[in-house]
Formats: sequence, C-alpha cells, structure tokens
Amino acid sequence: MKLRSRKLAAVAGGLGLAFAGVVLPASAAHAAWAPSCVEVFGPPATQSALVQNDCSTTQKVRVIVAWGPDSSCVTLQAGYEFTYRWSIGSYDGVALC
Repeated sequence: MKLRSRKLAAVAGGLGLAFAGVVLPASAAHAAWAPSCVEVFGPPATQSALVQNDCSTTQKVRVIVAWGPDSSCVTLQAGYEFTYRWSIGSYDGVALC
C-alpha cells in the first residue's frame, strides 16, 4: 500500500512539474493597447471607428471588436487615419500590432 501511494505521489508531482512552465496569456488577441495619442472617433454609438494617429511616430494598430471581427493590422504614419466598419460585435479598443 505504501509503495502504491509513493508511485501515485510521484506521478502527481511529475504532472505538476510538467505544467509548471506553461503560461497562458490573458488575451492572445493583442499585445498592448495603443497609446493615447492614437485617437478614435465614432464608437460606441456606431459600428465604425475612425482611427487617427496624432503621435509623432508611425504606429501599427488594429481595431479590436468584442464578439466580432477585428481589423487587420494597419500602419499609420503620423497624422494619418483609417476607418474600420463592422456589422456584428461591439468596439473594444485599439491595440498595437
């Protein structure tokens, strides 16, 4: 009986070690939110977002839509803008790519 308990403990301990190095991200959808110099106009009243880069540097961004399709990654030079429209889901934010 003691031998069986030791084997079971060894197996359970080994499984714990096997999963100890596994880290699951909170959200794989995006790396980080865009800085505040990237402005958004339109949501939540509409299902479109005009994203404007007021930063002094180029930004790679995407519009995140909860329960809907996110935009593709867009490279916006300083002073440029783009509009993204969707039909399902709700605006969640603008993230860096």
